[in-house]
Order: sequence, then C-alpha cells, then structure tokens
Amino acid sequence: MNNIYNCTSGAGSVLPNQLQVLWRYVMVLAAILFLSSNASAQITVDGNPSDWAGIYTNNSVVVKTLVRDANNTNDDQFTGGSQDPDLISEWSWVNGQTNDKGDISNAGAALIGCNLYFFGDRTAINGDAQIGFWFFKGQVSPTGSGTTNSTFSGQHQVGDLLILSNFTNGGGTPTVRVYEWVGAGGSDGPLNLLTTATSSGAVNTTSYPVPNVTYEGDTWSYAAKVGPAGIYPTGSFFEGSVNLCTLYGQQSTPCFSSFLLETRNSQSTSASLQDFAAGGFDVTPIKYAITGSSFCSTTATTGSITLADSQPGVSYQLLNSTDQAVQDPKSGTGEQLVWTNVAPGTGYRIVATRAGFNCPTFTDRVDVTLFPAVVVEAGGPDSRCQSTSTQVIALTGASVTGGATTGTWTIVSSNPAGANTLTNTTLAAGSLTVAANYTGTITLQLASPDPTGPCPAVTDTRIINISPAATVEAGEPLTACQTTTAQVVA
Repeated sequence: MNNIYNCTSGAGSVLPNQLQVLWRYVMVLAAILFLSSNASAQITVDGNPSDWAGIYTNNSVVVKTLVRDANNTNDDQFTGGSQDPDLISEWSWVNGQTNDKGDISNAGAALIGCNLYFFGDRTAINGDAQIGFWFFKGQVSPTGSGTTNSTFSGQHQVGDLLILSNFTNGGGTPTVRVYEWVGAGGSDGPLNLLTTATSSGAVNTTSYPVPNVTYEGDTWSYAAKVGPAGIYPTGSFFEGSVNLCTLYGQQSTPCFSSFLLETRNSQSTSASLQDFAAGGFDVTPIKYAITGSSFCSTTATTGSITLADSQPGVSYQLLNSTDQAVQDPKSGTGEQLVWTNVAPGTGYRIVATRAGFNCPTFTDRVDVTLFPAVVVEAGGPDSRCQSTSTQVIALTGASVTGGATTGTWTIVSSNPAGANTLTNTTLAAGSLTVAANYTGTITLQLASPDPTGPCPAVTDTRIINISPAATVEAGEPLTACQTTTAQVVA
C-alpha cells in the first residue's frame, strides 16, 4: 500500500519512468490552468464593488466568504468593552441596536493566489469610522443566543491576522495596518504590527450599485440610512488586499479557518469593538466527525467509514493507521461521504486538502470493527432410564464460543409435564434433576448473553429422553414330582 505523497501505481509499485514524466507534465499543466483561472479572477482595489460579483460565481476561487449581517435592531454586536488585544474567551456579544455609523450590512473575503482580498460596508455616512478584519487560523465564532451577554468559541493562534483601516467620509485611500497575533511581546502587546500601507485599501469615491450576488445562502443587499436602496453612496464601501506571500516572505499562505469583520470606535488597537459579521474562511478545510462501522462476521467481511459532511472543492483521502492511502480520494459534495468495502482495522482517519494550498485537515481516528458471531452448542441428545428416585444429569459437552463464552440453561418443556428442575443453570456446571418415576421428553435451551457489538445472542436446544424402566415377571410358582428321568417343566 502506498503513502499518499509517493508517485506510485495503484498496485503499489513505482511508476515507470515514462509514466512519471507524464504525471509531472499533467501536474504542471494543472498548475498552469489553476493559475490561469485565478489570473482571470482578480479584484481591482478601487472602491468599486462590481469586481466581487464575478468572484462568487468563479469556481476557480475556492476560498471565499460572504456574510449578510443584520441591521439596526436585533443585530449581533460586541459588548462588555471587548477589544482586539483580548483573548477570544474575553470577548462577549449581544443582540441589540447598533450605531448607524458602524452598522455592517455585508462582509466578505477571498483568497486568490497569494492575494487576500476583503470588503465591508456601513449603512450611515455621518463621519469617519474604523474597521477591522480578523482572519483566524482556528475556528472562531459567536456562541449562545445573544438575548443576554454571550461568548465566542475558539481561541487565538499565533499567526492570526488582523487588518485595520477606516472609512473616510469622502472616500479615497485610507491607511491599512496589518497585525499578527503573537500572544505577547509584540508592538502592541499580543499584537505585532507587520506592515502599514496606503495602497492596500480604498473607499468608494462615488456611488455604485450593489452587486447582485447570492452565495451559500447569503444575499448581498444594502440600504443606506439616507438614499435609495441597492446603491452604495460615497464613503459606504471599503475594500482592501494584502499579498500574503510578500508579507510572510514565502510561497505558501497561512492556513486560515474563519473570518470576522468588526467596526470600532477609534483607530487604536485597544479601541472598543462595535458591530461584527463572522463566517468561515476555509483555507484549511473544516474538520468533520468521522465514524467507523461495526459488523458481525455472519453478515459481512468488510465495513465502512462515514464522514459526516464535506465541502465542495476539497479532496478527501482515507488513510490507514500508518497514513497510507486507502482507496481513491473522494471529492467534497456538500454532503456526507461514505467509504465502503473497508477492511477491519484500527486507526483509520481522513485527510482533507484543497488544491493549491498546503493546509491539510485530519479527522480523528476511528476503527472498523469485525465482531465474531456467537456459536452455541447445547450438546445431546441424552437418553436415560426411568428411576424410582430423583436422578441428576450433568449437562456436559455444551459450549459457547465466538463473541461470548458463557450461557444459561432453561427448561423449555417437559412432555408430559413433570416436576423436573435445573439444579444449576450455568454453562460451566449446568445440571438437570429429573423427578422420580418420570418418563418422557425434556427440552432444554442454552442461551448466550447479548454480546458487545452488532452480533445477536444465540440459542440451541438439547433433548433428554427418559424411557420407562424395564419390568420382569417370572410367573407363578410351579410344582413338579420327582422322576427317574429328566423332565421339562414349561
């Protein structure tokens, strides 16, 4: 069996040189096609939202998110003085009335090659407002109902990215500051400033129509506090970008998992946070639950492994306990995936990967378990003679094997009825007491316990026949006279 990172044939041998050359050619061609398709899916950071419509319909852009946030009343927002330098466990939120100037309607992001693009909007244009984009390496999201102070799940990881900027009332190119979560010792405590730029963000300087987009159940819609619905007035839409490869000096991008847009009451990193919109941003595929089947040896010889859900654009490879590939990978469908004909074994898991990203996600390990069927042999039949006194019959020769090793005897019937009893009902020492002078057929049953796993309990019967005892009658006394010759007496 092959390691999934080796170039091998399905039979397990190394591919011939000609096929290896062909394989490399195919991979290079696939990479060129991937880059070409991404090259056609670019965003110009100029404050015009129209580019984003094509991003959400372009299947080559596999990492993207769109979040439609509530407005005005019953809008989720930070509370309790939550700040960016806080731990996630220190953040809190509640549903309530948001500040119009910082009220988010839509938020989104996309990763195209090395370029991370992001956008957000606000409903009222009455002065400058501050905005921040979090990209988390772990799963971070609000939990609870929001009817009272609620919390967030997840925690910071070193490498979480925070991008801060501001809405300018007249539009233009605001300053973008990029921070990395380092935990401690950064330029701003747990946050460390990586770069500051004025060419990485833009606020619209004129009115633009809102893109006609629906993505994964969220529809991009917008109504300004003042002005017609479906139109972004000047100063209401922000977009920006960061080249992650340049930022980190490497050719691979960080493995982000979730996203949050926030509005803030000042440009300081310690500003109190206001409205937010949170969603997934699955550079790293989502980790789903995995289950392995259990089956009885009487019904099958192989089992199955089920992944609870899957994501389109993600490849899922089943691995054994030594992380060797098992069967062919499956493509995500947005529904559960099932691997059948899986041999019994321990430590199976699934690795999920996106093409073009070195951000695998591994599931927990599970087992495919074969349970042996229970085999019960009650023994017998037994034959005994009628006795004028009670007699005890040891129930030897019986056995319970396979998925169980114990058993229990019961009397099914005595025909005809009689005062027969089981002296001991256990498999190891089972014995039957037959009533004095009883004749007939006694049927016993030996039953296994219900074993662990899917195999059922099993029973077997044993027949004991008690035959009437033989009787001898020699007849009446006979009297005969003596004779001088032999005589025969009948």
